[in-house]
Amino acid sequence: MPALTTALIRALLTSQDAPCVSIYLPTHRSYPDNQQDPIRYRNLVDAAERSLRAKYPGRDVRALLERFRALTADRAFWNHALDGLAVLGSADRFEVVKLPRTAPELGVVADSFHLKPLLRFVQSADRFHVLGLSRTEATLYEGNRYGLSPAENGLPTFAEAVGTEVTQPTREKLTTGGRSPSTGHYSGAGTRKDELDVDQEKFLRAIDRAVIEKFSKPSGLPMIVVGLDVNLGEFRKLTQNPHVVQEMISGDPGAYSPEQLRALAWKVMEPKYLARLARLTENYRTALGTGLASSDPAAIAPAAMDGRVGMLLVDADKVVPGRIDRVARTVRTDELANPEVDDVLDDLAELVLNTGGEVVVVPHDRMPTDTGAAAVYRF
Repeated sequence: MPALTTALIRALLTSQDAPCVSIYLPTHRSYPDNQQDPIRYRNLVDAAERSLRAKYPGRDVRALLERFRALTADRAFWNHALDGLAVLGSADRFEVVKLPRTAPELGVVADSFHLKPLLRFVQSADRFHVLGLSRTEATLYEGNRYGLSPAENGLPTFAEAVGTEVTQPTREKLTTGGRSPSTGHYSGAGTRKDELDVDQEKFLRAIDRAVIEKFSKPSGLPMIVVGLDVNLGEFRKLTQNPHVVQEMISGDPGAYSPEQLRALAWKVMEPKYLARLARLTENYRTALGTGLASSDPAAIAPAAMDGRVGMLLVDADKVVPGRIDRVARTVRTDELANPEVDDVLDDLAELVLNTGGEVVVVPHDRMPTDTGAAAVYRF
């Protein structure tokens, strides 16, 4: 089962293998609530089949839906659910993604995948890195308010950072197991603190350089640092990373579960996220006054096709059934039961992403418009 990443979203965005079936479902982690999940999922698949047969009467839709239906009877799959589920498939592609947050109960058959619920999870608006630091170890996570996962391995070990220059006291501590993994402190006699500090400074500088080059520069995501006070103080003095958040989390990173780290990090990030949404809303209202913004999907669509939309806010909870006619450059409303119809907001997001714009999926109560869309134009 693939992890939900921006790379997966990009692959789904560029898929041209219509028809595309997208099914979303809120799921449950425990008995007895999870007993209804496969039944509701099967009902969505049945509805998708009716929609497909209406549009493609001569096509073998059974083969397309075969993998969807196989999940219904997979008891182990449903017994290990999270809070939401996304199942997306076409003739040549099939993706199942378990989500750590509830999803809308929705089935869409269209000429592209319905991705707005997934965009909400991978968007940069509320994503961040978490860097855990101990004396001789560093761990990096990436995630958002819903969950954290380890980032790809790319940080140097202590030995790699210090190399052959490691001081004798540090070498003794490393080879004799003097470091306590839970505290990051060293025990034993004869420690020359100044030499140990030299080694740790080399290590922290190497971690800082690696994080900047491999993670912060490419992503631009905020970096929240977790560690004991002594490690945080030293890292704060030497870091060259402009993405490090000033407010750090004091504590042994090895003592926290990923879920505990997520909760602590989101407590730091939430005010910044809300402040950013407020700035985006203000930017939209300012641009509206100069004619460089719109809330009308019919006006946003051709602008997005021309690459004019730099920022698009879309309502996380609103669905506007219809489709964008890219030849006529118009928006036509319709019913979701039509296999060529998706959510216009989802299609707008696809257009903006494919032309290099940014899409932010916004909670309904923080949207600045009632149409479900708010676009700021580049020109």
